[in-house]
Amino acid sequence: MNNQIAVNIKELPNWAKECIYSYAGNNKIRPDCTIKVTEKVTVMGDNGEGHYLYSNGKVKSIRSGYSENLISSDPIQQLLGFGANAPLKEGQFYLNVRHYYAGGSRYIVTLYVNPADMSKLLPEKIELTDNEKIILKCTASYKSSYANIRDYRLYEARREGFNGDIEIVRAELRRKGLLDKRNAITVKGRNAINRVDKMITCIHNNNPKTCVLCNVKVWYEQNFRIGYYRDGD
Repeated sequence: MNNQIAVNIKELPNWAKECIYSYAGNNKIRPDCTIKVTEKVTVMGDNGEGHYLYSNGKVKSIRSGYSENLISSDPIQQLLGFGANAPLKEGQFYLNVRHYYAGGSRYIVTLYVNPADMSKLLPEKIELTDNEKIILKCTASYKSSYANIRDYRLYEARREGFNGDIEIVRAELRRKGLLDKRNAITVKGRNAINRVDKMITCIHNNNPKTCVLCNVKVWYEQNFRIGYYRDGD
């Protein structure tokens, strides 16, 4: 079971987008964004990374590593500053922004969220017909053309039981935002076919009265690479 989900930057809270754009110095970047559900966070990595804590309606920049004024800072800053685990309470969010140059400039963003807040951030459940599920799956899994077959995705879809009008189904998927104008799968589309309505495994001895994980249903995504999906990939 996976407690992460790939999202588009547009789906992140406004305060998070402002931090990301400020860190990058550019509001037109398309970072790879992931939301991760957790009750503890750890600041890791270089001082050049961006670390932010959102709590009580305010954003605070968190430093990684030792600094002279760290001792006089608040407890969560001390814990995170020394690389220790710090609790992430309900209503608190921790944002990590990394910039990679290998193979080109690329930004990796992870937003850590308490389980009680997860359902507020995740995209809504999307109802799909069997034909729509098959087309999305084949669009995500296969090239548009292969082995001299012009529409190889449709070819594989037929083999998996697709029995509809491909143009009508693709038009409906575009209307729902699951395919783009080129009929390439979007972030929303990838997440739609990789989500199941289940509870995250309890980590508190299966006591639903005290375990926040047992008291909140979330959508979690399975079986695909996290943080690498952007519209059109």
